[in-house]
Amino acid sequence: MQQRALTVSLGMVLAVLAGAAAAAPTEGAAQPAKWISREVNFTYQGFTTQYSCGGLRDNVVTILEALGARGKDLKIAITPCVARGNGEISLSPGVAGSISVLVPATPEEVKRGDPDIVAAHWHAVDLMQQRNLDTRRGANCELLEQSRKFLLPLFTTRNLDFMSDCMPHQTFAGGMTFRLEVLQADTKPAASP
Repeated sequence: MQQRALTVSLGMVLAVLAGAAAAAPTEGAAQPAKWISREVNFTYQGFTTQYSCGGLRDNVVTILEALGARGKDLKIAITPCVARGNGEISLSPGVAGSISVLVPATPEEVKRGDPDIVAAHWHAVDLMQQRNLDTRRGANCELLEQSRKFLLPLFTTRNLDFMSDCMPHQTFAGGMTFRLEVLQADTKPAASP
């Protein structure tokens, strides 16, 4: 009698584990996600590379788009900036605004058929390879370090591979790595549950 009870309990455990494995998204499986709004408020504090107010905004927008911010909702403006003109260097330029990012949908949202749910996949991103972001000889090194700390937490990410040898007031001589996976929307809608 005890042996039968143990067999049933083991069977129940295996069934629960199999169900949990089926519910967890696999590497290539679509994952239900939804767009949410996040506020951006970022002031750059750099010693080696300086930016104009507009230059910082352009670089931050490039980073946000690479990480999966939805383009149609991206509203980033220059914050009050101490410079003589838009093209002049500022000691502490900043940007503020709002973006939309993907977060995993909850099982309850999927079950009730929330219309805002979209299909998403994990996509590899290498910020060091972004076409509109100059990463030669340490350009943007401090910006990328600060982006990891202040911008990256706004997104759903995993498997961050980050390494930096930035040294204040010195030309960047080492290497920098900034690779990760980001939850990004598919081009076609999610299948109904």
